[in-house]
Amino acid sequence: MHASLLPKYRGAAPIQWAIASGETITGNTTMRIDAGMDTGEMLLQEELRIGAEETAPELAGRLSEMGAPLMVETLRDWRRRVGGAGADHAAATLAPMLKREDGRIEWGRQRRIFTTG
Repeated sequence: MHASLLPKYRGAAPIQWAIASGETITGNTTMRIDAGMDTGEMLLQEELRIGAEETAPELAGRLSEMGAPLMVETLRDWRRRVGGAGADHAAATLAPMLKREDGRIEWGRQRRIFTTG
């Protein structure tokens, strides 16, 4: 289970990066694990709208609740689902661990800004 609509936001902080990037939709993806980082065969996905003022902990809680039934469905139909959609690696984005300086706010800007160093 990964808390993004893979191949977007591969990595350790997909929820935070989705919010910081101004996404309005995210979701969960069940996948087979392979040697890469969140690059395995995707099995099921379910979308979830991100609230306008939603925080990462709030969204993580909702994704967790939504993810449990998705995992049950994936496991229930495991054999039928193997052979699912491969990841479109060209559409992949990364969601690396956040650093303290990533939280810098540029107050003079009119829209959300998220810098990576």
